[in-house]
Amino acid sequence: MFYFQWNKILLEYFFNHENENKEIYNFYIDQTILNNISTDKNGKEDFVNSIRLKIPRNKRFFDEFSNLYDNSSQKFLLGNQISIKTTPEFFGFLLFLVLALTEGEDDLFNINNVYGRINIYGKAVLQAKWSEINTNVSSKLISKSWGFLSTWANETKKGKLGFYRPITKTSNPFAESIARHALITRGHLSRILDILDDTTVSPGENISDSQLSNILTGNAKEIGFSEYILESIKETSESKNNILSLVREYIYENYTERRKPSAASRNSKIAIPLKIVLNLPSGFSKKIDQIAVRAYSYCKYP
Repeated sequence: MFYFQWNKILLEYFFNHENENKEIYNFYIDQTILNNISTDKNGKEDFVNSIRLKIPRNKRFFDEFSNLYDNSSQKFLLGNQISIKTTPEFFGFLLFLVLALTEGEDDLFNINNVYGRINIYGKAVLQAKWSEINTNVSSKLISKSWGFLSTWANETKKGKLGFYRPITKTSNPFAESIARHALITRGHLSRILDILDDTTVSPGENISDSQLSNILTGNAKEIGFSEYILESIKETSESKNNILSLVREYIYENYTERRKPSAASRNSKIAIPLKIVLNLPSGFSKKIDQIAVRAYSYCKYP
């Protein structure tokens, strides 16, 4: 798809009538989401390629980002209000920055290395078309973009597609304005599934907020959560519900009977052959295509 097609479906994914009068705290994006909302099975690669093609040959990422922002910021002369026909054309570029954070699988994600992680990913996938992100770029361009998005959602659309309010009262508002949308990385989510293997939670089982919170906070070190992420899971954090919702959705889609533990899982054991005997009632004639079995053991293996 072309960039503006991606920009449209990403806006509709986060801002829609189901979110009317609701606050949208988090624009988390990853490979799974991009694949699901795309007509291409390789959604992430197609999205990144659309960004690459949108940047002119003699320009770089933040040059085009700035151009899209300028195009979007045309306003009515009367009342200085954003035109109702105007859309944030730069939204896809903002989400590329979030994607750059969520793609990392290591445990080094914290508020102090947000720009470093983004630069590593940007250089890897955009190469010469990437331009470094730093505090100067963030304060002059990205901060204005979040503000525009807030005005568009809250005033132009009047919350009919959802409300959005940028972070302002923090020690590092520019870096955190991006980091708040990528508190959970792909590596975190993968390790959470491994940890569930050691709990009594079964695939498909509903997990309460308190139960999920206890699992995440009790295994924070093993998952790789920093103190910054832990603070966001506390009761006083505005991002808590979004984080729990994100993790719960990922568990629902990926923690299935057929899932195989990763190599890092403590449950990645040598397979033990089992003989299963089914005692079916006489006269049973239904065809059985698949049988799924999940075995648990609380004994230590030799």
